[in-house]
Amino acid sequence: MVRMQRFGGTLMAVMLAAGAFLPARAQVPPADAGIESAPAPTSPQDPETPPGEDSAPDPELSKSFEEMRARLLQGPPQQGFSVIKSSGLNGGCKSATAYNRSSVERVHSELWKEVFDKLKDPAAAPLRDLLLKMFPPLPKAKTTECFQATRVYDRVEAQALWKKLVEFLGFAATASKPMTVTVTTSPPQATAQVYPTANNNLPAPKWTECSFGQLYRGVYRVKVGKDGYKSFDAELGVLAADAVTIHCILAASGAAEASRCAVRD
Repeated sequence: MVRMQRFGGTLMAVMLAAGAFLPARAQVPPADAGIESAPAPTSPQDPETPPGEDSAPDPELSKSFEEMRARLLQGPPQQGFSVIKSSGLNGGCKSATAYNRSSVERVHSELWKEVFDKLKDPAAAPLRDLLLKMFPPLPKAKTTECFQATRVYDRVEAQALWKKLVEFLGFAATASKPMTVTVTTSPPQATAQVYPTANNNLPAPKWTECSFGQLYRGVYRVKVGKDGYKSFDAELGVLAADAVTIHCILAASGAAEASRCAVRD
């Protein structure tokens, strides 16, 4: 099992397990249930065929998330949170302030749209699915004694939300840097494919040990096979900072156990 850690300032130096946000491994339908594999190489001596990718990762995507994060570091008021004052003139409500509900909701919605508008490319599907699960949700505005029936966000709650959004964008900037996934097997010279779960333009199989480059972080479908051994076909989360290795132990066809693959740090 790969170690897990929430996104934050130390993300660049660690591996995250897909189990933190997504299943580390889930069974998926067999190949004949709607997704057709590219033909396997006929022998280990055959040259490898380049992966069939819909498109390559955007090298500017990480930079754009960093720029968004830098903008948010200026603070909530500078980014559109409107401050309102209590009309109470006495006691603890005198000069009490909070953030206007509609302004907080609008900024949160606009930021969500700005993030995911950048992830429409088919190559970014795994990253998009990952970030959809991690985007900080908007808490509900509340009524308070000082603002009576008016629902507002108090400063503490709004600033906590803002901090989470800043941390999220830091993770997004790291996760959007292209990475390489290497597949190793025991025994060697098996065929392997690694591709987004919703992708119909599959990469051609490669002989292990092999690598698949220019991938975003996220969950990918991993298919490994070899004559005389049980195949492996499941989803794995690959979330390393720069590169990750998936090691597979293949079980013989007549064995009781199943073949298994795991992400190594």
